Amino acid sequence: MTKIDQIETLILDIPTIWGHVLSMATMRTQSAVLVRVKFSDGSEGIGEGTTIGGLSYGPESPEGIQSAIDTYIAPYLLGRDADDVNGAIQLIDKLVKGNRIAKTAVEIALWDGLGKRLGVPVSQLFGGAAHEKLPVAWTLASGNSETDIAEAQRMIETRRHNIFKLKIGKRSVRDDVAHVARIKQAVGAAASVRGDVNTAWSCKRPAGG
Repeated sequence: MTKIDQIETLILDIPTIWGHVLSMATMRTQSAVLVRVKFSDGSEGIGEGTTIGGLSYGPESPEGIQSAIDTYIAPYLLGRDADDVNGAIQLIDKLVKGNRIAKTAVEIALWDGLGKRLGVPVSQLFGGAAHEKLPVAWTLASGNSETDIAEAQRMIETRRHNIFKLKIGKRSVRDDVAHVARIKQAVGAAASVRGDVNTAWSCKRPAGG
């Protein structure tokens, strides 16, 4: 029986090309928690857990994800049957409350290890891939209309992306709407544009409005 021998975590702080302006923070790095699970047969699995903006964005931070795995999740999994991924998931769900990103990062690594041992893609373990490719939205968040327009046009010209998500909410609603309109006017029918205000707007009418 192949067993779980070791679980390691590492935080990677990857600098962004320019500031990524959210409504609650400006990100200049993207921090990802990598999980490496080593198994008794010499195989290993890799997983990732990531969040943005630290605790100003959500209830888990990169540092908290790493601590939850190292302190509360890994000790319960060491020595277990490496192929019993569902059993490991059920155990952790019972013993560790919340911490969904931390749990997911470990789960990904366990499935990755099982797929490698069996010599099949992880999708095959779930009945096969439903899609060979999926459209992905590219985030525009420099906070500057001209910079975002240039980036969008470059993505369209190189056929990388034609769906754009605009991070807004830092400025007034009027300024945000004008920013989105300028970008949409620039890309026209060549791309789809949508806004993400990160909870900055409210449906309530302001007093006196």
